[in-house]
Amino acid sequence: HQNLICFLFSERKPSSHTLQELQDFLTCRLSYHGKYSIAFGDMVTGISKAYQSYASAVILLQNSFFFPENTVLTQDSIKDHGESSGFSFDFPEQEFKEALESREQETALKLLEQLKNNFFKSTGYFQNSVKDLYYKLFLSLETTRKRSSIPESPDDESIADTIHQCFTFPELHEALVRQTTVFFEEATENTQEHPTIHLIKNYISQNYMDDTLSVKDISDHVFLSTSYVCTFFKNETGQTLNQYLTEYRMEKAKQLLKDARYRIADISSRVGYSDGNYFGKSFKKHCGVSPSEYREQNLQ
Repeated sequence: HQNLICFLFSERKPSSHTLQELQDFLTCRLSYHGKYSIAFGDMVTGISKAYQSYASAVILLQNSFFFPENTVLTQDSIKDHGESSGFSFDFPEQEFKEALESREQETALKLLEQLKNNFFKSTGYFQNSVKDLYYKLFLSLETTRKRSSIPESPDDESIADTIHQCFTFPELHEALVRQTTVFFEEATENTQEHPTIHLIKNYISQNYMDDTLSVKDISDHVFLSTSYVCTFFKNETGQTLNQYLTEYRMEKAKQLLKDARYRIADISSRVGYSDGNYFGKSFKKHCGVSPSEYREQNLQ
């Protein structure tokens, strides 16, 4: 993720053609390095006014969060979109929570569309304030999920990590819409799932990081014999308990491998493997590539 402020010093005012060539050159060079935003400051005359150009570029760069990734911002491009629509931060959070609780997917998504229409390409808000609002909405999703006893998904990540990985507002909004849609899908599936299967999956989601977790631990949790639990789980899901547990751990591992902050050795212990070599062999058997190869292919 890169942010770039651009200055062009010339003895005379550059033509629009020259500026376009510079934009094309920068976007071409940066396209090899991932996501970026470019801000061109005001055109000024004289080195004494350079700070004026810099300050205008900084303001533009602050607005870049609300535009799609790989956007080139100029004063003219901002003017094309005008000021914010005036929609306040009094977003009906309670209505959103109630829509989640009552399983009214259409209402929830309409409220989120209202948010998108207000903030997309806006110049009237601070990105930290918007991120705070979205944090609350993600938290509402998480709270409702727990209250509804919906098991955590293997690819779930923390709210802070989700927001941190979003370079722009469109990415942040899409992440919230995606998680909201998944919530309604899982809520529907959860009503059709046998209560004992739900208890087993929920127990695994809370204890998969324990390298001593066993089928006996799971069967004790649901007060059934080990042999019965194994047969029952296979008949209901088509998977053995060990297959489900391994798959759950591998999905969690893949999620962590996409984040360069975590060492592979640490990821091994985080997903319930005390032996790093065994983890590597299990991962390659399940995913077809080693953990390091998977990271190289999918690093965000």
